[in-house]
Amino acid sequence: VRTPRREGHRAVGRRDRRVGSPLGQRARRGRGSRERTRRQLQQARGKGGIVLDMRGFNKIVLNESARSVTVRPGATWHDIQNVLHPRFAVRAMQSTDIFTVGGSISVNAHGMDHQAGALAKSIKSMKVMLADGSLQTVSATENADLFNLVVGGYGLFGVIVEAELDIADNLVYQTGRRMMD
Repeated sequence: VRTPRREGHRAVGRRDRRVGSPLGQRARRGRGSRERTRRQLQQARGKGGIVLDMRGFNKIVLNESARSVTVRPGATWHDIQNVLHPRFAVRAMQSTDIFTVGGSISVNAHGMDHQAGALAKSIKSMKVMLADGSLQTVSATENADLFNLVVGGYGLFGVIVEAELDIADNLVYQTGRRMMD
């Protein structure tokens, strides 16, 4: 189901309650096969479940003073890098930039930097829509139980509507060499 507006998500949530099926949030497909993606999605949703295509829900707002970026779940990491680069970077983000933020959060992805850890460490807070259509604000300290279910929950515990991510200065490393005596 393609849902570009919040109202569309609520309508899907109402439909989901009627048919009694779980919601599943999808990461954007890269160059992989359609069949592989279909099989992966089937693991995260039951028969008759709904998969939401969130790519149209992709607004990005940089808040330099709060050292954060607020994104909608359909924004890709490439989109975010275009807004943040060269000054800022998300502390922990998926290393391949073609995936959506909502999809990355729903699997608690990690990047190449093992010191940054998984994406959960970069999430300041999220707005999540539950199956009854209500919106909940969650973070590691507010509604922490739901936060822990949503992050890495494959979209089974709610739909990520918005996420505020922690950003840091984008440090530029210089390469060099020295001759030692």
